[in-house]
Amino acid sequence: MDPDDKTQVCIHCDKTEQQVDLIKCPICFKTYCDECGYQHGGRKFCSQFCADYYFFADPDSEDT
Repeated sequence: MDPDDKTQVCIHCDKTEQQVDLIKCPICFKTYCDECGYQHGGRKFCSQFCADYYFFADPDSEDT
């Protein structure tokens, strides 16, 4: 893949934005297609890790 190419791809199946609609993960901002997304709690994420982080992350554990 050309490093200067700015085409978005699914992080799982490598389909391009010309082939499928891509979605940006609300946690890590990586792009994924609808077929590869991980659904949890009525929302879609790029992975189970991001879904778990969204629903179970401890907001008090952040440094201030």
